[in-house]
Amino acid sequence: MRLSAFETFQMFHALRLHFTSSYDYVKYHGKTNVGKEAFSKRKDRYQFQRLCRKHDADEMFDFILANLMHGQIKWVGELLDDGADDVYTDFKRRKESQSYVFDNEIGEVLNQVEDVKELFTTAEFPIILTCHMQRLISTESMIILNEFIPFFGKFDKVLSKDFLWPRIRDICMNARPFITFDREKIKKILLKRMKG
Repeated sequence: MRLSAFETFQMFHALRLHFTSSYDYVKYHGKTNVGKEAFSKRKDRYQFQRLCRKHDADEMFDFILANLMHGQIKWVGELLDDGADDVYTDFKRRKESQSYVFDNEIGEVLNQVEDVKELFTTAEFPIILTCHMQRLISTESMIILNEFIPFFGKFDKVLSKDFLWPRIRDICMNARPFITFDREKIKKILLKRMKG
């Protein structure tokens, strides 16, 4: 089943607000105060008509979410580019094989250090953030890792004046409600990697 252009707009608007303001998509169940009349006056409504034909209703949420997590989407036309499809394909791959991807990414990151504590040392720019910027560890894996080894709070205190950390943190914190994972399976992977 496909969403209408207006329903696609509502979803895009609510998710974009979730990532760019204090609006909470989960708390308000994706509802905003936009109406059909306001939508019909928008100059980009035809872009939403094109977008709603691209994916069915089940995929549209993940498609928009993936692209908002990847970078700040300023207007709907950016979701019609081929790059947006690539971002979604990569997101879907990570979601479908989450524990495998987490295992590989954590293994790669732990190869950068001798002791896991070094990843979170803030004497210089933290290694874990460098790995994230080098795309050795995904946003999803950063979120999951923070669930087991809470480091966001420490970085908030120490890196508050840094220009990169607040943006990375905001994306992670806004994406957190939409990232689900098998806690026991991830815990076993993390323990195995930290011992090995």
